[in-house]
Amino acid sequence: MPDAQSDHIPADRIPVNGLRLLFQWPLTLSAPPGTRFSDDWIARRLAGTRRALDTAPLWTRLDDPLDLLPQAGECDGGAYAEFAYFHDFTQSFLYPPKGKTAPAYDLYQRTDVTGLVARIAGRGSFEFAVRRHTLHLFRTGVAILSLELELQGPAMLADCQALIDHLRRTYVPFWEGGKDKDGKTTFQAKRVPEQVKLIRRDGADDDGKASRPPDPEAARAFLDRHAGDRKSRDPDVLDHWRDLIAPLKLIGEGGPWRDPSDERMPVNSFISLTPPGLDQVKVDDEKVRMCREALEQVSDGDWFRLWDAEEPGANGYPYNPDFLEKYRADAFYDRFYPSAETGGSASRMVFGGMHFGCVGAGFFTDNIMVHHWRRHYAQMSLIARFEATMLLLVSSRISRAVGRYEDFRERRFQRMMGAGANEVFVKLFHDGDKRRSVVQFEEDILEIMDAFQRFVNRFHFTGVTSQTQGREMFELWQKSLGLRELFRDVKDELESVAATVAARQQKREARSATKLQNVAFFGIAAGLVVGALGANLLIAPEGGQKLLTGLSEGEQTAAIAGLVVALFGAAWVFYIREK
Repeated sequence: MPDAQSDHIPADRIPVNGLRLLFQWPLTLSAPPGTRFSDDWIARRLAGTRRALDTAPLWTRLDDPLDLLPQAGECDGGAYAEFAYFHDFTQSFLYPPKGKTAPAYDLYQRTDVTGLVARIAGRGSFEFAVRRHTLHLFRTGVAILSLELELQGPAMLADCQALIDHLRRTYVPFWEGGKDKDGKTTFQAKRVPEQVKLIRRDGADDDGKASRPPDPEAARAFLDRHAGDRKSRDPDVLDHWRDLIAPLKLIGEGGPWRDPSDERMPVNSFISLTPPGLDQVKVDDEKVRMCREALEQVSDGDWFRLWDAEEPGANGYPYNPDFLEKYRADAFYDRFYPSAETGGSASRMVFGGMHFGCVGAGFFTDNIMVHHWRRHYAQMSLIARFEATMLLLVSSRISRAVGRYEDFRERRFQRMMGAGANEVFVKLFHDGDKRRSVVQFEEDILEIMDAFQRFVNRFHFTGVTSQTQGREMFELWQKSLGLRELFRDVKDELESVAATVAARQQKREARSATKLQNVAFFGIAAGLVVGALGANLLIAPEGGQKLLTGLSEGEQTAAIAGLVVALFGAAWVFYIREK
């Protein structure tokens, strides 16, 4: 059982020394309903997005990803240590050589937004500095926006919990009704900031157009607006996120991009609980004790809230503690959690499906681990989230291909139902469409299989580093995202539909062989007739070219020609019937 909550300090009374948040928003291309979701379609949309980014004044393409983060003040090797941490094949993916003709992605950076101010209901406003604003545009049809924020000012641990939960939301998940002082019914958007202002490099703070959540009437209008196109419907995202990904546009706004998940954007957090004045303490043992107590004061319930990116609450655990026990082993990475036997280490990492967090205290946390979090761990998170998104994209393409084929079958059924006396005529005219739709479906599946195989060969990472800690952490990332199960499900889905395609092709080939044998019978018969005519077997041996049939030579030729046409016509009708 978890330890007693009474032994710890409430989160709203635990001050933090620093907070960093790294949002990683994965997006995928998505073809409109009825459009073939092919490699060519993806390539054209990627080319259009690339042109928009290259011509946009706010985005700059980076030739070397290792040039992204400044290295001033780093104590542990900076970009070199980041690069050397990974396997060579991981390095090839993350850091393609300059000038490579087909890198896995193009990296773009924005520097016009320098800050962000968020107002959280019941907690006030918090100002952040923007430390990273990038976009990875992968050649597979995936894009990942990265936004790193550093808190400027004091906060409590409960504030951090609220900021992690609320700032990651891309749209309003729900509203809560209530009554104002006059008894009038009101609605409040929940789990989102009350307001977000972006601070520009020129000093503007967008105060006149601060991002605020819509009211329920706006949500109703959204549903009405998209009622006829629910297959491609994505909820309207909050204005600040729409601004931060521009010129990319989501489905529903005239663009081809969509979020394959829900409103909870993946986020990484770094929380320093280093006690105030620690650098003034001269006795090492006292420093160790203070750092240990800084982590030990956090209650078990608050650790689980951090793990699941849950907002703070007065009830301790976010869910039933007995229920949460089954997640404990994979929720927390405690290699450096404080203990009497290991001395001064004081940190814990949490691995939730939508949240990865580093929490620590002391010199190592504030001067070394923070850079590992910004570099090594951010890249590992990027790889894991890219793979999860790519697998969802493959699954979506399979569903679209099957859906297009089923839509054709439904349309054909409706035509046949309304054909009446013209059923045979309609069948003849639409059999060609059917054959084309089957071939198109099979080509779609074969193309998706090829794309999936390329992904497996190039971008499916079972491991990213030989470092023991890195291996253990990446395994926890895979577990928290369910990557192995997702990979197996998509692979099984693709193999199942591929088996159906293969069975259809084999059946069609067998039927074609049978039909050719049957049609050959008519060909042989026609050949015998033509041969008899050519050998003059039907002409009497006496002179004058008297025909055995009593017909003139011209009449007999016309009759035999008609017979040949009839035989070939019968063969064609038989062939069509067999289809």
